Order: sequence, then structure tokens, then C-alpha cells
Amino acid sequence: MKSESQSFSGSSRLRMSFIVLFVALVLGYVFTSVTVWTTDSRFLTISRYSRVSIHRDLVLGKGTAPEQYRIGGFMLIEHFFKYFPLKWFDNYNENLSNLLTDEAAWTPEIMKSANYMYTEANKQELIASINNTIDSILEDLFKDSVLAQNLLKNLIGEIRWQDYVSDVKRTALLIGNLLPSDIRSYLDPDSDETRIMNGYFNSRFFFSSLLYILIYFYARCFLSRPLSVFSMFTFAAILPFVTQEFLQAEALYSVCIFTASLLAMLKRRTGIILTLLIILGCTARPDHALFILGIFCLYYGLDALRVRKISTLVHGIVLLSIPVIATLFLKNIVYPYAEYYVDVFQFGFNFAFIWSWIFPSIFLCIPLVFSFKLRQIEWYRKTWIWVIPFTILNFAVGKTFDVRLFLPVLVYFIPLTIVGIVDATRNCDEAI
Repeated sequence: MKSESQSFSGSSRLRMSFIVLFVALVLGYVFTSVTVWTTDSRFLTISRYSRVSIHRDLVLGKGTAPEQYRIGGFMLIEHFFKYFPLKWFDNYNENLSNLLTDEAAWTPEIMKSANYMYTEANKQELIASINNTIDSILEDLFKDSVLAQNLLKNLIGEIRWQDYVSDVKRTALLIGNLLPSDIRSYLDPDSDETRIMNGYFNSRFFFSSLLYILIYFYARCFLSRPLSVFSMFTFAAILPFVTQEFLQAEALYSVCIFTASLLAMLKRRTGIILTLLIILGCTARPDHALFILGIFCLYYGLDALRVRKISTLVHGIVLLSIPVIATLFLKNIVYPYAEYYVDVFQFGFNFAFIWSWIFPSIFLCIPLVFSFKLRQIEWYRKTWIWVIPFTILNFAVGKTFDVRLFLPVLVYFIPLTIVGIVDATRNCDEAI
């Protein structure tokens, strides 16, 4: 009987592990694909050019603060994720690339669509408008010489520019052929620029999937297995809200470290594991590492201070020194010339900009509804206070309409949110 129980337990654990991994990978793939289609394709090739240019500056140590101090995620992309063979379908950029560089891409279907959107009447209207503009310019330049006007107009006509206005395919291929080589490389699926972009997508997929798994195990410290899986879906439902700004390489990387650190504290792995996570966190967001230690001090330090447990107090002080030293080291020694490209303090902007209040309120409103549960769970009762200085700091130095800044708060409150939902709906089986 005992062996059957052990066998069933092992089988159940394996099945549950598969479910969690499967859900995490699917949710991570969906989230990453959505960001590829929306966030990273917002300005088509211009978005890619901007991201790759900034990435190369950061890797070379020539970037701007504060991203330059968060170099870990960018280095992972440069030296690992961009070589990962997983490809991502970006419909907008792929179509643009093909239509500008490959004549075969202009299929009868594409030509029919182009002619439908850009009719013959539209073409003639545009030609007439251009002709009127040419006449107006020539009249302004050569007011007293009709002969000069006519000669130049005939010369311009010899270019046969009307053919290019009428023939969309010919114009697109000409533009593609005239593009500078450093721009054309963004249209080449085998270029280093494309590999870097795929590196960003692969990194986002890996860390979003890992984050869902960590959220499951973090939630398991408070919830049943089914509710912990539900917490993954709850987080996934809110996560797209962070994509309004371009997701930086450190965003999900840093939140993974933050979540793993919460889990380490709850599992009482506060020695080597938490220390390594803090060191790793300093390569992503040293400020997040500092707040991790704030949570550690609230959860362990106050009790240690009360009973005078010197070893815990010393350990906390040592851990606290790591992000402080890391910040000074990165700022003053490794990257002393990195300058902030925006004002350091953003209080004025945030107070005046209504969306800096609306977006964070929407992003965190569900956890806030159940904040009255704080006192019922020891973890939250002891540690919730860190959210206040964290929020004040972000209002002080960040533009809070970018709710990506509040991802650590959302992750921290996910189990409490599920507890609140379960309790609120416990006796509502027949209510709807």
C-alpha cells in the first residue's frame, strides 16, 4: 500500500510538473507573439532600427543611463539568445521586406489588393496634384521666364515620374533598391540585425515562461495546486498592459529574479541562494535588489532584532551592501560616462500627466481590492510596507504611465488576489 501511494505521488508530481511547464510555455509564447506583432512592429522597420542601435551602444558600454547599468539582460541577448534558432513570425515586417526586395512577392493577389486600395482615380488625382505643385514651384522660381518654366517642366517630364506613381510594384522595388545598406540589413532574415531582434523575442519568451513557472511555485506557498495554476492565468491576463512602452531587455529578467527571491525567502533559502539572486539582480535592476532586501529585513530582520539573533542581522547587512556597492561600481567605475537622457526626477511630470495615475490604478486595482486580506496572512502582514517606498520611488524617478515599473508589486500580490477572489466567491455558487 505504501509503495502504491509513493508511486501515485510520484506520478502525480510528474503530471503536475508537465501541466505547469506546458501552461507556462503556451502563455509565454502567446505573450511574446503578441508583443512581436504590436510593440515591436509599432513603427515597422524604424522600431527595429531604434532597438538594435540602442542595443549595440549598450553592449559596447556607450549607452545612456539607467539602461547602461542594467546590462545583464542585454548581454544575455548578445551572447546567447540571438543565436537561439527559434524564429518569430512578424507579419508586418516580413511583408514589407518581401515587397521592397523580392519581385516574386508581388503576386496577383497582392497586386489586386494594391489596386483596390490605390485605384486608378487615386493615381490620376495624385499625378494632377504633383503637376500643380511642380507648376507652382517653377512659377515662384522663374516668375519672369515662361520659357525657363516650360523647359524645366519638360525635363522633369522626361524622368517619366508618372509611371512610378501609377505602378506601385515598380515604385516599391525601386525604393527597396535605393535603401542604404544599413537599412536593407533590417529586411534581411539572415542579418545580424535580424538575429538581435530575434534575440529580444527569444529572451522575452524564455523569461516570460520562467516567470509563469515561478509565479506558480510562489503561489503554491499559499494556495492549492489548481489555484496556483489559476494564478498563472491571472497574471497572464494583466501582463499585456506592460507592453505600451517598448519592453526593455531587463524587464522580465529582473522580475524573474525578484519572484525567485520571494520564493527563496518563503522557502527559507536565505543563504547562498538568496545571495546569488541578489548578485544576479544587480545586473538587471539594482533598485529591485534593494527592495528584495527590504522585504528580507521586514520578514526576518525585525524578528531577529527582537531576539537579538546577530547572525541574521549581520547577514542582512551584508546582503544590503551588495546592491549599494554594485550601483556605485557600475556608475563610477564600469560606466562612468553614461548620462541620463531624461530628467532624473519625474514628480512634476507624473503629477501633471493624468495617465500616470490612471494606468497604475488600473494595473493594480484588482490586488488593491483585496488588500484588506493583508492582516490574515503572515507573509503579507509582515512585509507589505515595502510597497509604499517602492511606489514613491517610481513616482519620483520614473514615468508611471509605463506600468512595467510596477511588475514587482503585481507579482507580490498575485497570491493575495487569488485568496481574496476565492473567499469573496465562496458562497456565490448560485448567485449567477
